[in-house]
Amino acid sequence: MTIWTTTMMNINTFKESFDKRLPMELKPYLNDDVISEAIEYASYDAGKRLRPFILYSLGRELELDKKLINAFAVALELIHNYSLVHDDLPAMDNDEYRRGKFTVHKKYGEANAILCGDALLNLSMEYLAHKLRDNDNNNILKAMSYMYRSSGVKGMILGQSEDIRMESGDIGEYTYDEYKAMILNKTGRLFNIAFLVPCILADKDEDTIKNVLIFSRLFAMSFQIKDDLDDLKENKEIDGNNILKFHSLEEAKEILEENLKKMKALQAKLNYETTKYSLELIK
Repeated sequence: MTIWTTTMMNINTFKESFDKRLPMELKPYLNDDVISEAIEYASYDAGKRLRPFILYSLGRELELDKKLINAFAVALELIHNYSLVHDDLPAMDNDEYRRGKFTVHKKYGEANAILCGDALLNLSMEYLAHKLRDNDNNNILKAMSYMYRSSGVKGMILGQSEDIRMESGDIGEYTYDEYKAMILNKTGRLFNIAFLVPCILADKDEDTIKNVLIFSRLFAMSFQIKDDLDDLKENKEIDGNNILKFHSLEEAKEILEENLKKMKALQAKLNYETTKYSLELIK
């Protein structure tokens, strides 16, 4: 049996394949109406597909059933897209553009954008349940529970709520540790899902799960720091919550470098091609 490695599919190859396949995957679940059109607008040919790539890549490396991990990868991307649609709303970030085009609320109106986000979250569950109805993996419910708990009120939604409170001034001055906790929920939880779901499905031992979780948290924080630094490099307007609110540019770079060192040490223990490849994505 050929062991799958990331050298056989990098993120660009995966994105091309995923973008081509997604419309066919979702077509049976959509209608000929404005909400379905908004779902397609928000989801098709959109973004880097980093989260589903990590999940799919690690799942294939762990020799999980291809249909099983594909279903979870699609569901995760739908959750991610729902979070972006709602994040862009006037009541939250009030963004007019995302990924080089109008945000959903600017194109379809605020009410339809709310319904689109709701529908994307619902669709993630409907799609996953339907695709896996005959799969005999004993850990599917455990993985689903982890995914929806992590993206819910004790995870991603909590992070979004804290971000809003911080930006509005409702909680006054806040520390870097509080900012970091917010990022690890708002940004980090979907990366936790991407790295952990394959391990749960593969019934990995407790130590492996623990190390992968730590790795995913370091990856999420590093991803956010790099994103903040890239915005500065590209002369984008720096506002809202970001690491440069608490640290100088040099200090931020040092934190990123320290995170990468910790991730490399964990990678030496885990020895997964996917974790090794993911390090390259945030250098």
